[in-house]
Amino acid sequence: MIALPRKIQRFLIINVIIFISVLLFYQILKLLVEIATDSYVASDFSQYRNGHYDKMISSANNNNNNNNNNNNNENTNIKNDKYILSEKNFNFLKQRTFNIPILYISRHEGTISNFKYIGETLNWNVTIYSPESSSMQWSELQSCLMENNCESKYEKYCEEYQYIIISDIMFDVVPFLKLPKCKAKIITEITNRYDVFLKDEYKIEFHKLFKEAIEKMKIMVVVNNPYEIYYLCRNGIHVQRYGLIRSTGSPPIVEDYDESLFYKSEEPEKTIAVISRSKQDSMLSVPALQALDIPYEVLNTRYGGPKILAKFKALLYLPYQVSVMAMMENLRAKIIYLLPSPSMFKRLLETYNEYHFTESSIFLDQSASSEDADKSNTYDRKESNNEEVENYIDSHVEDVEELNEPIGKKK
Repeated sequence: MIALPRKIQRFLIINVIIFISVLLFYQILKLLVEIATDSYVASDFSQYRNGHYDKMISSANNNNNNNNNNNNNENTNIKNDKYILSEKNFNFLKQRTFNIPILYISRHEGTISNFKYIGETLNWNVTIYSPESSSMQWSELQSCLMENNCESKYEKYCEEYQYIIISDIMFDVVPFLKLPKCKAKIITEITNRYDVFLKDEYKIEFHKLFKEAIEKMKIMVVVNNPYEIYYLCRNGIHVQRYGLIRSTGSPPIVEDYDESLFYKSEEPEKTIAVISRSKQDSMLSVPALQALDIPYEVLNTRYGGPKILAKFKALLYLPYQVSVMAMMENLRAKIIYLLPSPSMFKRLLETYNEYHFTESSIFLDQSASSEDADKSNTYDRKESNNEEVENYIDSHVEDVEELNEPIGKKK
């Protein structure tokens, strides 16, 4: 082996150091520029999720390429609008989905209001169907699941509609999955745990059916918060492709009513509101406000919506659930929320037995095994499972009937 002269060795070493330094400086400078322009992707998950959206927009652009090349250049330059459609793409979406028959099935007035707003905005041909929340109707779904004794009306739905969207209670998807064939595309909009309110005697069977439907892509999965995907994964269901569509915050339309029936404070603008929804509201929030001598008023669970809360200085809110539609509705109405910080939230869960949070076991012990977490989750929901289905949640649909006319059609 021939040794190079020292001058050449020194020259090569210096140049290698300069090259590495310049490359490092370039990468640091590029990172700073990306952060400054909000185009920095914080994680592989975000990049993966955004990539799906980019492919959708790219596909839409390619199909509409012949119309406006200039607009394509404009869309290519968009970096910080991953979830915002340009006017061109929005119009393309409206045109492509115009008058497509859609059946939306939900028992929750918040999800119904949200989808009504979307349907009206896009001029969709939407029919809303809200199943009766009764023990009899629940028993019919159980019979369909365990004995294949399903009503014939679901076959009719598959023939009449091009898209069928099941929201809120995933148990309502069972009759469609039991059909030999459904030509309609089935979409599940998961806004709560997929197995919520299910009892042990048929929970395992539903889990198998739902898992198979996802793995074989019989259904498309949409969630309004990322936790639902995490919960599915903890229960052995891996969702390879899904859509994350947040709530629009459009509240249910309420007819004119006497506002004085919902609150008593003479100066609500100086008063903190507390909604009587869970144990922590009465046993933690109220005593804390009393100790600090802060004016407050406890509102009923059916508090009158954002219109009433807007009259108060702020809402003191101790979360009882991972995601609720009401929060998005109130934030859209610019309601000020007083929330515990993550560290304080954890301390509250650890310290007070009175604090009820549906997924407390997971938040308190991220290292717990899936099996342990599942046992804890079953325990957390035991009280709810023992109640009749028609009384399961105060915030669910009351007196919502199936609409005879699609909401998307203008009169």
